Amino acid sequence: MVTQTPQKQIVSWKQYLETVCATWTGHFVGLVLILLGILLLLLAISALVSIPQLGIFGLLIGAIVGMAGIGSLWIATTVLDKTEQILPVTLISRHNASLLPEAETLVRASTPPLSLPQTELLRSAKQASNTPAAELMRPAAVNRPESTSGPVRT
Repeated sequence: MVTQTPQKQIVSWKQYLETVCATWTGHFVGLVLILLGILLLLLAISALVSIPQLGIFGLLIGAIVGMAGIGSLWIATTVLDKTEQILPVTLISRHNASLLPEAETLVRASTPPLSLPQTELLRSAKQASNTPAAELMRPAAVNRPESTSGPVRT
């Protein structure tokens, strides 16, 4: 059966780091558990071989350590299977941003908006109330510095 490789999902920097870290952690934990399982199985074999010297104690230790080794290998395969199910991702860049759906894309302007003097007064959202113009609030004027690279001094 031929399996198709899933298309990489374009994600933000945070999601990319989370996915990469989860993948690396899964592979690392799986490898450590495999090595632990092999080590425990070797200890179990050595305990079973030394049954003539240790007697029933060697058999008991060999069985317990052997079961722990098999359990470690089983958990390792489960972790590695779950790690392989993580979908591949690619970091968003200028080259692949056009591949994103338009409904999920936010666009930021390259220049700050122009500050035009506002002559309109702020009105209530309720259409029923008719407040006199003298009682309405005017928007506060915001002084924006030309360059936002340095500290703003007032």
